Amino acid sequence: MRMTIGKRISVGFIVVVLITVALGVFIYSTLHSIAVSSTSVTTDSLPGIEYVLTLSGLQRQNVVNLLFHLQSTDPAETSQIETAMSTIAGIIPGR
Repeated sequence: MRMTIGKRISVGFIVVVLITVALGVFIYSTLHSIAVSSTSVTTDSLPGIEYVLTLSGLQRQNVVNLLFHLQSTDPAETSQIETAMSTIAGIIPGR
């Protein structure tokens, strides 16, 4: 069987089209998997990270309040600091 130039060009073109289709399918499936992973991160992980950062900030504020409370000699100031600490403790869920 002889391959003429026209048949060679046709076969080459078909091979290139098949390779392009295969790469397209692979890239589409990869992008779908990336989309699923990014959705998982934004719906599962980010709210937890935000919650942890909020708790960390509240805890740091309570440590600062505790240090001011330990240094305070004025009963009015001590009462004000205790009120602030109670407010922060009320914000923290699970307490």
